[in-house]
Amino acid sequence: MTLQDITAPGQSCVLTDEVFIKQLKRLFSMAHKTIDITTFKLEAGTCFKNAHAKRLFLTISEARARGVKIRIIVNWRSDKKGVPRTNDVSSHELQKVGCDCFYVSSGRCQHSKIILIDDELAIIGSHNLSVRSLTSNAEASVALSRPEDLQNLRKYFETLLKSCVQFSTISDTSKARSKRG
Repeated sequence: MTLQDITAPGQSCVLTDEVFIKQLKRLFSMAHKTIDITTFKLEAGTCFKNAHAKRLFLTISEARARGVKIRIIVNWRSDKKGVPRTNDVSSHELQKVGCDCFYVSSGRCQHSKIILIDDELAIIGSHNLSVRSLTSNAEASVALSRPEDLQNLRKYFETLLKSCVQFSTISDTSKARSKRG
């Protein structure tokens, strides 16, 4: 089954290894309204040397420039223990292009990997949006379009977002301001 086949409600498609990033970039390029993401580790930005991290940032930036609303929830702790340092850098760079980046304020580890695109398609699985997940790890995710699954994932995302704080636009995230929505 190809990714084009899953645009019909009720279909799914397994995305592994290099197929994931290729299709993810394609889907981000096709988004019209919203892209909502949860990921433990985020590496997307022009400051990274890796071409995948730069291209992911550019693809997200292009979607935002087209008017697509983008919200990203990453893992974070103010004491920075057990948190990928790249989340801070990537979130701030993405905010500069208009993305809304958040972290769970309750201290819970944000480990889910969910991507919702226009409420028509979701991707869930093991892929972080990180260089290793996109280039060298053995990873598997599933793209799905069953309306009930999309509704449940939307509800989960919105509930999680209620417990989040938006990254501040300054580099010291300990001064982050609360913003929900």
